[in-house]
Amino acid sequence: MSKPLAPTIADLLQRHSFADRLDDEIYLVRCMLLKKNAAYGNSALDPVRIFSSAPPAEQIAVRLDDKLSRLKRGHAAGEDVEDDLIGYLFLRRIARRLEADALEEAPRSVSDKKEPAPGADAAAGTSSPAPSVETNESPRPAAPACPHLRRAIRWETGGEVCGDCGAPL
Repeated sequence: MSKPLAPTIADLLQRHSFADRLDDEIYLVRCMLLKKNAAYGNSALDPVRIFSSAPPAEQIAVRLDDKLSRLKRGHAAGEDVEDDLIGYLFLRRIARRLEADALEEAPRSVSDKKEPAPGADAAAGTSSPAPSVETNESPRPAAPACPHLRRAIRWETGGEVCGDCGAPL
């Protein structure tokens, strides 16, 4: 009797959807980043700035360059380059969004003239209803509360952390 062939990717996707596999991978990246953030502090997004005053996104770009340089030169022994690159790219996206949010929330200079509210009649001191504006933006989903009930992740050290918030279990 012949040995059965290993399942194909199509076979596996029929049993476990792409969305399920994607959720698993995103979950593992999230756990990795939470674990590293707990170990190193928030050093990527809130650096101590002893030697560099570059914005966090730029500092992360330098880390990505260094990682790729070591990989290209064959000096990445003992590192999980794929996980590190994915992690840095996630962190860079977060840093860039934080920088954009900070620019939007920055106070305007005194020289900026405040525009009257839409529909305001400055001469009469009255206002008409502001025109409605429709956008195609969807609201961000709320972060789920962490009841420590999701699967725990066991690390090489033997300790377990919550897969949602990274808290030790």
